[in-house]
Amino acid sequence: MVLRRRALILRTIPPISLVLATPTAADLLLKKLPGTPILTVQSAAALIDRSVQAVNEAIPKLLEHCILSPITTKRRHRTFEAKELVAAFTDLERRLTSPAGDTRISRPTRKVPYRLRLAQ
Repeated sequence: MVLRRRALILRTIPPISLVLATPTAADLLLKKLPGTPILTVQSAAALIDRSVQAVNEAIPKLLEHCILSPITTKRRHRTFEAKELVAAFTDLERRLTSPAGDTRISRPTRKVPYRLRLAQ
């Protein structure tokens, strides 16, 4: 249920550039986030084949919409995380290790990551 809600949230995020013919760096990053939920400005630029400047302009938009969160506070080599995606993957992994599909009901059959608590 939680996983479906999170997937629905991510699918319903409107593209930031609805009227532009070419997708913005923010749009391209949104599409790539499921495969790379933790990234730096440099890795994001390489991932979407855009300049570092374009990614630097896109990241504040994704931060504003709470899609990305900063992990480091350093000015150089900043790292960002898509917390909802990481939480969704963690929940999926926890569900797959439990015979009942919920580690709160039945114990996992192997070691699993801790359940992430997201700020509401």
